[in-house]
Amino acid sequence: MLTRLYLRDFALVNELVVRPGPGLNVFTGDTGAGKSIIVNAVALLAGGRAESHLVRSGSKSAFIEGVFELPAAHPVWPGLTELGIDDDVPGQLIVQREIWPGGRSQVRLNSRSVTLRALESIGRLLVEINGQNQQLDLLRPARQLLFLDEFAGCIDLRSRYRREYDRLASLEAERERLGADAAARAREVDMLSYQIGEIEDARVEPDEERQLLAELRRSSNLAELTALIDGALGALAGSDGASNRIGSALAGLARAQTLDPDSADSLEQLRVAQEIADQAAADLRARLESLDSDPGRAEQLAARMRQIDDLKRKYGKSAADIAEFASRAAARLEQLQAADSRIAEIESQVAAIGKRMGGLAAELRATRRRAGNRLEAAVLENLSALGMAGARFAVAVEALPETAGAFACREVGGMGPQGADGVRFDLAANPGEPLAPLAQVASGGEISRIMLALRCALLQVNAPAVIIFDEIDAGIGGRRGLAVGHQLWKLANRGQTVCVTHLPQIPAFAQRHFFVDKEERDGRSQIAVEALDRDAQMAELAAMAGGAEAAEAAAQIKSRAGELMRTFEPAG
Repeated sequence: MLTRLYLRDFALVNELVVRPGPGLNVFTGDTGAGKSIIVNAVALLAGGRAESHLVRSGSKSAFIEGVFELPAAHPVWPGLTELGIDDDVPGQLIVQREIWPGGRSQVRLNSRSVTLRALESIGRLLVEINGQNQQLDLLRPARQLLFLDEFAGCIDLRSRYRREYDRLASLEAERERLGADAAARAREVDMLSYQIGEIEDARVEPDEERQLLAELRRSSNLAELTALIDGALGALAGSDGASNRIGSALAGLARAQTLDPDSADSLEQLRVAQEIADQAAADLRARLESLDSDPGRAEQLAARMRQIDDLKRKYGKSAADIAEFASRAAARLEQLQAADSRIAEIESQVAAIGKRMGGLAAELRATRRRAGNRLEAAVLENLSALGMAGARFAVAVEALPETAGAFACREVGGMGPQGADGVRFDLAANPGEPLAPLAQVASGGEISRIMLALRCALLQVNAPAVIIFDEIDAGIGGRRGLAVGHQLWKLANRGQTVCVTHLPQIPAFAQRHFFVDKEERDGRSQIAVEALDRDAQMAELAAMAGGAEAAEAAAQIKSRAGELMRTFEPAG
């Protein structure tokens, strides 16, 4: 249960501590006093959406803290363990949320930061809030189906079915895409085949473009290059060339060595020079012989360069890019050519998944129908206690027509995202009236009591740490108020219950009664919450009852509530 709620700079709250207790906790106060602020704060502790206007004007941030005392077997602990969160104080969970202008917020569980998504998953096990929005939501068939599944305890089964459904939908979409695009696929196969063939026929080598450019430059300047090399060869090896002159110098220096032995070093240097000159001459002759004098070679080189440029324009900026394009195109071509076999594979998978879905849908239907019978009995019992003894309530679990679902099978009919069933809550609020869909026949007060009856039934199988009813008594008159208060009190015997109300009959059953008031301090409005003792509670009941005999009416309400509580024996 929630044992402490602390607010700072939240909406109209400067600083506030509320200490709810076990059983029924009731909040009363004038319209606009700020009761909804308390509910909104608890909703934020359960993962609700944070908005910038919740930060008190002039404050840097708003801060909310809730202290929950939970038994060791509570389902919240495994989830906290997965998040690496320990209970520093055994059985205690402290939820903190700080909100900044702009809506940004930070969440801590037992002082450890977690994501908002983590808080949402934990919050569903901690708090359930029921208000007028939830009442209207319960009129929708989809919400009625979810409610029945929660009561039946088949949410895991429903999730297993949904995973199969999503997989089947994905496969069907792929099969339709492959089948519908057969002509487009054939066109793409032709195009890819041409592109791959063009690239393979060209056989572009990684360094070919650089080599072609170099050869093209040489070919374009062949005459000038030949003349220059020939001139260099003549200067080096001609009759009056450097090689012959070095030879004459060698002969003279050889004779000089006989007269001057110190000339030996110079003689050796000339011999090396002679060898270098002779080798250079030989290289130049070989180079002259290698030069291609074919006049058509330059055009061949230019044509090859144009071919490579055309490939680059289509497939990439370099030979590597062209090769990468060819690789991707080949992979895509293989995928397209395998489409027929993929369609056959999909059809096999679709058949297997459809069979599993049909089995799960049939199991869901049987579970829902059994749970529907139990829910009818529980709701009728609760409605009787709420002053609707003559009412009839029915849960209709009907097969979807084959045309209503995205898929269908012979055994269960049409199959939609949540199974093969449509669920509808029917009501006959008065004796002799026919059953009709809840959304068509229930008045505001009846919806409030049906909502309470349904919630009481659900809480028999799924009870969060705290359940909050925010003005669920809307549309209910004083004569039915005692019945609603008594039902809430019985519900609170199974777990902590919080109720915001304007009816005096409901707080008459409260274990703790809180009065919410708006007051002005230092020129600013702020919210104050007071835990009422018995005398203060009687005064508040009288004020809520109103009229000339308010005090006597309050005493009668309190007395009648006491009689009802004394006749109740809690289960277990």
